[in-house]
Parts: sequence; structure tokens; C-alpha cells
Amino acid sequence: AHPSFHGKPAIILDIDETSLSNYPSMVKIDFGGTLEQIRQQEDEGLDPPILPTLKFYQFAKDKNIAVIFITGRFEYERDATIKNLENAGYHHWDKLILRSKEYEQAKASDYKNAMRKQITDQGYDIILNIGDQRSDLAGSNTGKNFKLPNPYYFIP
Repeated sequence: AHPSFHGKPAIILDIDETSLSNYPSMVKIDFGGTLEQIRQQEDEGLDPPILPTLKFYQFAKDKNIAVIFITGRFEYERDATIKNLENAGYHHWDKLILRSKEYEQAKASDYKNAMRKQITDQGYDIILNIGDQRSDLAGSNTGKNFKLPNPYYFIP
């Protein structure tokens, strides 16, 4: 417990290249392809976990810290995303937030910032935010930020 926290402590995790590795999918499309081909690969639900993130996830859950995924994946990808997270070993998360139609055209940083604001408005204290893009970490309500390396792509 931290004296300035009043709600339930929470960590925010991005999914692609933070919690799950898209590397096998990228190999299949020779590190190229269209955005649609990339989404089709993601929707197969076969991406393996990034093991240090999975271990940290399990640690947080063991300490009764809420874990909330905020991803740039779209709402229509929910079933495939849940299947993939569960197959990779992520179970019993507190929230899984995907892009709704309202945020389809929004910049990633604006969308993720708005979602973190909603989370804090719901009574969570975000203590940690982990992602592979600067857009995952930009804005407010982030807690301590950690950016993981991503040698494959950049999302503004």
C-alpha cells in the first residue's frame, strides 16, 4: 500500500510485443504483408507469451494487483485475443480493453490515454504501465512507465 493510493492498485499491459510475441506470425509473412495479413495472423491466436511478462503477470496476480490489458487490437478481435491470451498462460485478468468503433481512427496514444483515464475513474490506481511503443506510455494516468524494445515496427 502506498499512502497516496486510494483505489485498487493496477498494472497496465499492452499485448502485441509486450505480452505476446508476434515473431512467428511475422516470419510467416516474411516480415512484410499488409495490415490485413498481419491482423489475420494475430487472429489465429497462436502467438506465444513473452515469458518475462508472463512471470511478472503471475507475480502481480499473486499479490492481488489488478492486471488490465489495453491493446490496439479491435473489438471484433476479442474472441481470438482471449483465446490467445489464455493459451499463452494469461488467466483471470481484470479487464481486456480493445479498440471500439469510437476509437478506430484515433491515434494510439490518444486512445490508450483515454482508456487509462476511464480505468482511474473506475477506482483503480495505475502503479505501472508496460508497453513496446511510446504511444503505449504517452499521456497521464500511467504510473511508472516501462518501454520494452520492439525491433519490428513503430506505432506513432
